[in-house]
Amino acid sequence: SLSVSATLTDAADTVLSTALPYGPERVDLAQDLNGDGDNDVLVSHQYADNGGSKNGTVYIAYGPIASLTALSSDRIVGAADYEYAGNASDADVDGDDIGDILSRSGGGVQEAWLHYGPISGTVYTFDADATWATGAYAFTSAGDPLGTGQESILAGLPYDDGRAADGGA
Repeated sequence: SLSVSATLTDAADTVLSTALPYGPERVDLAQDLNGDGDNDVLVSHQYADNGGSKNGTVYIAYGPIASLTALSSDRIVGAADYEYAGNASDADVDGDDIGDILSRSGGGVQEAWLHYGPISGTVYTFDADATWATGAYAFTSAGDPLGTGQESILAGLPYDDGRAADGGA
């Protein structure tokens, strides 16, 4: 994701104060998620109740950022109660120049999901193009270090025991 600017913060405050009265857990400036050439915004709300109890939702707000006024109806919703879906980041892992969305659960069963962009309407975590069990706490794009035209993903695992108890990876 790109760094958050004052413009993004102002726009997010305007949109989120009415759309999500309990506040999001994470707001990230994302690359183009719908193919219009503008950067977009991912808003993670792990405690959102969208058809369930604390199933979580990743909302998308489409740019341009300077004129951001509302969340779109495109979103990723946790499929189960207490799934706490959220903590979203973006990367173009399939190399089509449209951002793909990575998200993870915050509940007891740690899962991660990859949804290829663009997202249209409401999709659920079980609709993911890839799913894996993980203890990852956060994801981010690593760019394209191998020169393949596809971005790589970094995952942070703060309690990984690879070299030391809770040493992290």
